[in-house]
Amino acid sequence: MTTSLPPGPLRPHRPNRAAARWDSTHAGLIEAAIDLFRRFGAHATSIGDIVAAANLTKPTLYRHFPSKEALVIACLREEGRQARLALIETVEPTPSEPRQCIRAIGAHFAAQFTKAPSRGLFALNLAVEYSQPETPVYQAIQAEIECLQDQLALLIAPKVSGGMPIVARKLALVIFGASAACQALGARASEQLVESVEDIIAQFRD
Repeated sequence: MTTSLPPGPLRPHRPNRAAARWDSTHAGLIEAAIDLFRRFGAHATSIGDIVAAANLTKPTLYRHFPSKEALVIACLREEGRQARLALIETVEPTPSEPRQCIRAIGAHFAAQFTKAPSRGLFALNLAVEYSQPETPVYQAIQAEIECLQDQLALLIAPKVSGGMPIVARKLALVIFGASAACQALGARASEQLVESVEDIIAQFRD
């Protein structure tokens, strides 16, 4: 039986200035947590580390997130949202021919994985730490991976109903492989990603 993910905290109804302050604090906590989780891992990062990085207090954090698990899920969702927007901005100017879209997607991730330090995809890094299927964080990770695959399918073939899920899964697998390898191989992982993308394109059928 699948456990539903806990809802995010509702922003209290406040005057505009207080609401803006709430949103700013909320975003600052997520930004600080994502940075620390990327650099050190979620398990090795404490609540104290996060509030220190955000220049806030623990009571403030717990007003926004009832637990560290809830904060991790919020970070997954926000980082995933930002990553998908960046991908769309990269690929949308590309002509909508599927091969060109596939190549543009591969180039986008290759450039991302070449950056130093190379840390790969946020969700996949967290998947190493949260491997128990019954946990809400694991379920949130799977949801983000599915969202990315769905986005790939639609970007590859925006004029086709439902996109191209089979091609998207193949592309996702080579992206995930490069993500896992980039921390150890650096630019070589990106080079291998580009080669694998060309293999997919060579096998592609309209």
